[in-house]
Amino acid sequence: MKRPVLTLIGALMISAAAPAQKLDSICYTVALEAPSLKAQETRIAAQRLQNEADNSLAGPEADFDYKFNASGGENRWGVSVGQGFDWPGVYYSRRKSNKLRESALENLHRQNVADKALEIKLAAIRLGQARQNVRVLGEAKSNFEELVAKMKYAFDRSETTILNLRKSELQLMSVNSTLAEAENELSQAEAALEAVAPGALSRFDGVEGVEIAQLKPEQVYLEALNASSGMMSVSTEAEAARNDISVAKRAAMPSFKLSYVHDYEEFTHFNGFGISIALPSWQPARNVALARANAIAADLDAVDYGIVQRARLHADYTEAERLYARIADQQELLASDYPALLKKAFDASIITVFDYLREYNDYLDTLSRHNALVAGYAGVEARLAKNFLK
Repeated sequence: MKRPVLTLIGALMISAAAPAQKLDSICYTVALEAPSLKAQETRIAAQRLQNEADNSLAGPEADFDYKFNASGGENRWGVSVGQGFDWPGVYYSRRKSNKLRESALENLHRQNVADKALEIKLAAIRLGQARQNVRVLGEAKSNFEELVAKMKYAFDRSETTILNLRKSELQLMSVNSTLAEAENELSQAEAALEAVAPGALSRFDGVEGVEIAQLKPEQVYLEALNASSGMMSVSTEAEAARNDISVAKRAAMPSFKLSYVHDYEEFTHFNGFGISIALPSWQPARNVALARANAIAADLDAVDYGIVQRARLHADYTEAERLYARIADQQELLASDYPALLKKAFDASIITVFDYLREYNDYLDTLSRHNALVAGYAGVEARLAKNFLK
């Protein structure tokens, strides 16, 4: 399917100052500046430090004892310095699980950035549609003001009827009311964008209307979804859960403590060493079983996430195809400057003032529905292309 050629009158467009690639870049940059996402970055860094601390050796232990001779002889004393550690393989397995979870968190953060960028882009689409509607209705207002002026001039010269004059005045009043509603929607669209991207409204000054992006084959969007940060996050989290089984098994092995010992007894100094073995808990098998159950749950979560995301993508693609086809069917009709054609026909007395007003109203209604259709398609396509945002 070829991308239809659109005009500023026939559909909503991004102005030359803000092409689609630049709009995507603005949305992504603004998303990166979101306080919630910056806080998430900090939490990821903190979690990394916490994991390193939890997987480090405990501090060495120092013991001192002093024994008094109740019979008045030589007192005895001793000192020891020891270091405890888990079964060596535990540290490697735990470090691997920690690294996998850190990677999962980083991918989740990247996916959250893409989700935020999409939220901002959808708000920008609404803003562009509102600005375009205000522009079109502003042009209609100017045309009707010109018509009223002509009708008044003609009425004063007895060249038209009071009915024609009043009809044109009523039409001007109607378009003023519609324009006020459009301006209110514009204010709401600006507020909505400000809500999702505080302080960033000025960055979207060049956006008027919405670009109709080329609809790619569904497989392209599917491949982007399969390689997305969200998919990688749940997949890596599941891998970490599977590795936790190895951690649980190795944690069931004994831990050790090695010590240097120095004793003083009967005027003699003794040097030596000590070895302590701490046996595992009484329920290591249950810890392993728990790790296996968590791994199964994580795998199922990953499968469920993929099923849901692919189903949403297919539903969005089906809707996008339908909207895209409707836009293409309407585009040829809306490609011309219909208000200019109406004005030329009216000035040439080919149509009456009633015909002119009726046709112009029909045109505005059709254009409004078409613009809503374009904005609807743009929103669906933006969801499909979310994983391309950067």
